[in-house]
Amino acid sequence: MYTIRPFKATTEEEYAALVAIHNAAWPDELSTIVSWRFHDDRWPADKLRQRFVVESGGQLVTEGAYMEPFWANAPDKYVYFYSTLPAYEEQIDLHQLICDYVLTQ
Repeated sequence: MYTIRPFKATTEEEYAALVAIHNAAWPDELSTIVSWRFHDDRWPADKLRQRFVVESGGQLVTEGAYMEPFWANAPDKYVYFYSTLPAYEEQIDLHQLICDYVLTQ
């Protein structure tokens, strides 16, 4: 069973969990906590952005975000993305949960 919720990082350990998921999913595009904090701290205040996480059995298995892309000059355009630990990539119910969550926010 999965639980999805907004993510509000307050500690380095919380960011480390997100970065670990991203790096496991994208080993050719490794990232760092410093990079994530840099981008989060500089997101334009007038543009929507919300990170979310999915837990399974008390473990974070997915990280993602939905947002208004500030780089696209297109009013009312929204995008979302997520990364999942490789062991969970083929879980169709997980992908449906994420899609449903994003569309109802």
